[in-house]
Amino acid sequence: MADDRNRDAYDMNRKANDPNRNPNDPNRNPSDSFRSAGDQDSSGDDLRRGLKDQIKGAFKEEEGKDRESLGKVTGDRVEELRGKGQQVKGKVQREIGKAETDSAADRDI
Repeated sequence: MADDRNRDAYDMNRKANDPNRNPNDPNRNPSDSFRSAGDQDSSGDDLRRGLKDQIKGAFKEEEGKDRESLGKVTGDRVEELRGKGQQVKGKVQREIGKAETDSAADRDI
């Protein structure tokens, strides 16, 4: 008896969380499909993505500076140029992140 209840509860929970479920299903819970206005707005996701890009870009820039310094110390011109290239990649990624966060902030206004 208890096993049947557990199985039924499991099946109901699995059906409720199924993204492919039929919205016209008479057995569905109407509150499952309720979304607040904040759930529909993706600016929070853009803000997080922008901040993540800024952080990753800053790390790439620092790593590039380290590689450039290593190349200078060891006299390895190729490593030095790779470091400069990585700094440019990091700066671009950081600027993209700034643009994403600015865009997300503008949509919140």
